[in-house]
Amino acid sequence: MDEREQMAISGGFIRRVTEDARENEMDENLEQVGGIIGNLRHMALDMGQEIDTQNRQVDRIMEKVPLNDTIRFKLVGKITSFIGKCRTLM
Repeated sequence: MDEREQMAISGGFIRRVTEDARENEMDENLEQVGGIIGNLRHMALDMGQEIDTQNRQVDRIMEKVPLNDTIRFKLVGKITSFIGKCRTLM
């Protein structure tokens, strides 16, 4: 087992040279950064899933648009005809 593998097992993020407090602090900071990056990764995955869900919902809505346009067009025609008939009665 080489030194890099040993550091990975022991959780070290930096190569120890002096084994002093600065190296300990750097290692702790890098561990925190790694945790934050892990959290960001999970958030990104969750956002991706939510976006996929919303995209499917938008697709379902868009499938209904042509039918709604047809219905609206027919209703506008009927209303226009009705208004025209009402005007002739006045």
